[in-house]
Amino acid sequence: DEVAGTLAMHFAQAGASDRAFGYYRQAAEVAFSQSAVTHAEKMFDAALDHAPQDNWVRFDLLHEQARVFYSAMRHERWRQSLEERKQLLAGLAGEDVGRSMKLHVDRAHYAGAIGDGRASVDAARDAVALAERLADDAALARAYQHMAFGYWTQSRMAESVPFFERAVAYAQRAGEREIESTSLVTYAAVGMFSGMPTQAIRELLMRSFAIAEARGDKRKMAIIYNKYGYLRAAAGLADFDLIEADYQQGLALTREIGHLHTEEIILSNLGVCFTQKGDYRRAREYFEACLSVGEVNPDYWRTFVARHHLGAMYMQMGQLARARALVQKASDALNALGNHHFEVKARCDLGLIHQLSGDHRPARDELARTLDLIAGHGDLRFAAQV
Repeated sequence: DEVAGTLAMHFAQAGASDRAFGYYRQAAEVAFSQSAVTHAEKMFDAALDHAPQDNWVRFDLLHEQARVFYSAMRHERWRQSLEERKQLLAGLAGEDVGRSMKLHVDRAHYAGAIGDGRASVDAARDAVALAERLADDAALARAYQHMAFGYWTQSRMAESVPFFERAVAYAQRAGEREIESTSLVTYAAVGMFSGMPTQAIRELLMRSFAIAEARGDKRKMAIIYNKYGYLRAAAGLADFDLIEADYQQGLALTREIGHLHTEEIILSNLGVCFTQKGDYRRAREYFEACLSVGEVNPDYWRTFVARHHLGAMYMQMGQLARARALVQKASDALNALGNHHFEVKARCDLGLIHQLSGDHRPARDELARTLDLIAGHGDLRFAAQV
């Protein structure tokens, strides 16, 4: 990375933009492979500054750079990149099926990341149609993966399952182990939210972890450590030391590689863990750290999840007015996004806050509404709690 970057600057100063472009691009790829996300973004920007006047070179470079925007939670730049690539394709005389497919896959990924499940499914459906024309199994695996996640984001759990299964099958056929691992771990997440037996979820996670470990994929390993901790908590085992240990292992890995999306999720879950332990000082510290990461992007759906968890902490502390304000806002925001699974969690607590406050009629109405939302999810834990 350092050698390529130095050579790039040398050729840039010498006015040899073509040589500088090549070395900047090489430096960007190496930096990204080494999880130096911030440096990778700078090297991609420098490569774009020295790129030849060729729309398709620029398109391909922007496509490669989008991986950085996801890792670093640079949602605004990611959106701008998508818009520029759309314009580049619109200026093409003929049809470029391959690049169109890549754009739709990235659109689906972006929409899923910000919580717009409907847009994610629509873009993934377009990507599937183009990938079928190309008979590209790897592209089909990626497109079905994002389609499944789009349904998951809308809490349409049953509908997501066959698309996760297709993603795994196409990934195995194409030898795309990373896509296979990602689809398995997200399939496990569906199971956590729809009544799958704990052992079946654990087996999916173990399969995913084995692939990630063999590939040295620290990002995926961090995600799975987070899922292991969450699974213990969701199963009601209350072994807080083991739950925290799983989360901390995941947090250490994600901080090592600088993947902010995963870090934000783990920080939120650590906040919940310490709330359940009754250590509210540490819980608040983790929630504040989580929000400092997520609220950089006002369109990021998980900030509402974190605010719900923060409100639940205040409920446990007896600060009911403060709790109600946070949880009401989170519930309404998640409803507007169509993310009914996390809305169910928030509204369940909102009903409890009303009841603890002595406001029995709104409590009854909120909990009745929550039961209606649960219908079809298959999540027996929350049906029982409500």
